[in-house]
Amino acid sequence: MGVVMAMHVHRVTEDFTVSGQISASDVALIKESGFKTIMCNRPDGEEFGQPTAEIIKKAAEDLEMKFVYLPLGRAGISDE
Repeated sequence: MGVVMAMHVHRVTEDFTVSGQISASDVALIKESGFKTIMCNRPDGEEFGQPTAEIIKKAAEDLEMKFVYLPLGRAGISDE
């Protein structure tokens, strides 16, 4: 996929790419680049000014993209 975004993007496999924090305004470009799903691993409030997962989810769903929220945080995976 040809991705031209302001954020750093790293292709892990042909079907899996990771990046730093995105904003709701990035979602349209992400979709235009061929992505179908956004997975958010950052817990809300981890960094000042970071959009909430709900904001990104709404932007993704408005564009008929799938959104998955699996917050990991600095402590890693919890029992929840």
